[in-house]
Amino acid sequence: DGSIIADSCYAPEVNKWTTLMTDGTNAVIHRPGKEMTLEEGMEILYNDLKDLSSFDYNMIEGYWVQLMPTVSYLGTSNAFKVKQALRVAYRAHRSQMRKSGEPFIIHPVEVALLLSGMKMDAETVMAGLLHDTVEDTDLTFEQVEAMFGAEVKNIVEGETKVSKLPKLAFADYADEQAENLRQMFIAMTDDYRIIIVKLADRLHNMRTLRHMKPEKQKKISRETLDIFAPLAHRMGLWPFKSELEDIAFMYLYPGEYKQLNHRLTERQGQFTDTL
Repeated sequence: DGSIIADSCYAPEVNKWTTLMTDGTNAVIHRPGKEMTLEEGMEILYNDLKDLSSFDYNMIEGYWVQLMPTVSYLGTSNAFKVKQALRVAYRAHRSQMRKSGEPFIIHPVEVALLLSGMKMDAETVMAGLLHDTVEDTDLTFEQVEAMFGAEVKNIVEGETKVSKLPKLAFADYADEQAENLRQMFIAMTDDYRIIIVKLADRLHNMRTLRHMKPEKQKKISRETLDIFAPLAHRMGLWPFKSELEDIAFMYLYPGEYKQLNHRLTERQGQFTDTL
C-alpha cells in the first residue's frame, strides 16, 4: 500500500515484527511449548517469516485488493495493520481448505468484509481476519497479542470461547435451553464486538452451507434460527438477522420456503407498483 509506519508507533518488543512486516514477509506459525517463553516463540515466528512464494504474495495482494477499499475509512495507519493481519491469517491457513474446495483464507476475508461493511473499528476487522487462527492453526493468543495488541487478542479469544457454546446443547434443544445459550453468549462477552465477529462468522458460514452434508445443514440451521438470529436481533443487526433467518428457513423447511418464495415472486410486481 506504499505506507511505512515508524517503529516508534509500536511497543519495543514488537518493533522487530513491524520491520519485517513492512518488508512484506510472513510466518510459518509455531505454537510455543510449555517450556518455551513468549519471547522464544516470537523469535521462532520471526525467523520463519521467509518462506512465502511469489504465488503467495500474489494471492495476498489479490485478497487485499478486495479488502482495501472497504477499510479506507480506518485511515492509512490502521489499514496497514489490517493488511498485516491479512498476511498472518493467510500464512496460518495456507494449507487449509474449506468443504467447497476453496482456500480457507476466503472465509476470514469474507468475515472481515462483513465487518468493514459495518464500519467496525480496526481491532474488530483484524480480529475477523484472525478469528480462526488460534483454534485451527498453531498461532497462540500470546502471539496475537504481541503482534496486534490486547484488544485484538481479547476479541479473538472471546470469539473462540463462545464458538464452543452451541456444542454444549443437545441436538434437539428446547426453547428454554436456546434462551439459556443466548444469555450465556451475552454473559461470557464483556465486549459487544466479540458477538459481532461471531455473527459475521456465522453469516458467511450460512452463505456457504450448500457444501455441507444435509444433516449438518439442518443442525447448523436450527442452531442459527434458535441462537444466532435472535442474537442479531438483540444487537440491532437487522440485515444479519433477516439473512440468517432466510437461509436457515430454506434448509429446515425447503418445501415451505419454495412455496413462500414463489408467492413473493408472483406478487413482486404488485409490491413494486404500490411502492
